[in-house]
Amino acid sequence: MAAKRIPRKELKKPDEVITFTARTIQWCLEHKVLVLRGAGALALLVLVATGAFLYQGYRERQARRLLNEAVAALVYSPRGEASSLEGAITKLEEVRRRYASTKVGPVALADLGNAYLRKGNYDEAVACYQSSLKGLERRNSLYGLVLENLGTAYEAKGAWDSAAETYDRLAREGPPSYQAQAKLGLGRVSEAKGDRAKALTYYEAYLKGSPDNPADEWLRVKVLGWHLQGIS
Repeated sequence: MAAKRIPRKELKKPDEVITFTARTIQWCLEHKVLVLRGAGALALLVLVATGAFLYQGYRERQARRLLNEAVAALVYSPRGEASSLEGAITKLEEVRRRYASTKVGPVALADLGNAYLRKGNYDEAVACYQSSLKGLERRNSLYGLVLENLGTAYEAKGAWDSAAETYDRLAREGPPSYQAQAKLGLGRVSEAKGDRAKALTYYEAYLKGSPDNPADEWLRVKVLGWHLQGIS
């Protein structure tokens, strides 16, 4: 079969891609001021985005440095050394003031709460723990610990209802490893409020979940004593 003959008219028809390219170039030449402005805006946008990324990285590093220095002071200095505690609080307060929006921020707030709890400033400890929780996801490994410490701070200031609410929240939202601590906390709060029967229920649920823990012998003795007293 003979090849199909292409009409002379089709051979002279300009290539569509070449035509489109030529027209684009012509348009750019005719509107070069507009093109240059657009290119400048794009370059500025890229520059701003890069600058923001680098600046955020700098803030994260600064926050991490202050946090590490504070933790070192809290962990490796004698617990009774007030100057080390105050020094750690100063650094953590700087993170709170300048870098709260960083990824390090919620962690620093949790440590700041621990420092204030050790110092006996329970209201500040509560405020720090609450702020830390706002920046943490439930799946974060620190979430359960901060909730437990918040309950401890409420207990320390005698805010029993708030402590109970916090331990209830820990039981609902905390990871499985903190469920036992939630029961133990609820038992302490119930006992402090004078409801031994309710406390006994929580203590027995806690002990059932940790039957082989020698550290809980004191609690087993207490539970046994309450049963002997007819509390149930």
